[in-house]
Amino acid sequence: GNNTDTITGNSTHIINGATGYTLDVANKINIDSASTAEDSVIISSNGGIDIIASGNNGSINISSTEASDWTLTSNEDTDDLIIALAGDTNSSLVLSSTGTGNDALQLTTSVGGMDIKSAKNIDITTSANNANITLDPDGIGSLLLGSNSNTKVDVNAQTIDLDATNINLKQGQVNIENTTESTSTTTGGLIISGGVGIAKNVNIGQNLNAVSYTHLTLPTTPYV
Repeated sequence: GNNTDTITGNSTHIINGATGYTLDVANKINIDSASTAEDSVIISSNGGIDIIASGNNGSINISSTEASDWTLTSNEDTDDLIIALAGDTNSSLVLSSTGTGNDALQLTTSVGGMDIKSAKNIDITTSANNANITLDPDGIGSLLLGSNSNTKVDVNAQTIDLDATNINLKQGQVNIENTTESTSTTTGGLIISGGVGIAKNVNIGQNLNAVSYTHLTLPTTPYV
């Protein structure tokens, strides 16, 4: 039948057996503390702690209503903290936040670097508030996109602003496929506000219009 033990004072159980203490219950185990202290329930061990849930309902749920942390203080190299989803199924590892600040979800490293790798596509998007995406290396660090084996880099936007001291194309060609006709210095498929320095030949398929004086410096020995 049912059995209830009520202890009005403190209670300490010391077990010195070689195999420790086993609590085997056919149904649920409920550990409930009425204390409101930060350490109302303490589970401590000089060794490791295993929490295992198995079976069709073998889920583990940990919830809190106050600020919480899970910290591993490493003592040597390879003391890694691993949070993993195992199993070859259509399942996901989800980190989500309903915080309202600009830092509602943070991934930070204060000393080392960060690797993000995926066997399939990686999508980084903002979903509300016309929010921006900023990639900003520290100091004189470089922003590196792609490698020589990549096929192309697609940049699609209404306007692309490049604010740089120099733009260097080390190899290949620059192809501008806009076929807008030029009727002035502010129209056409390519508009340049400053001057243009060209070290080699120029081929123009149609008319060349100059709105000011045209200066030609001819070689001392004419080409034959």
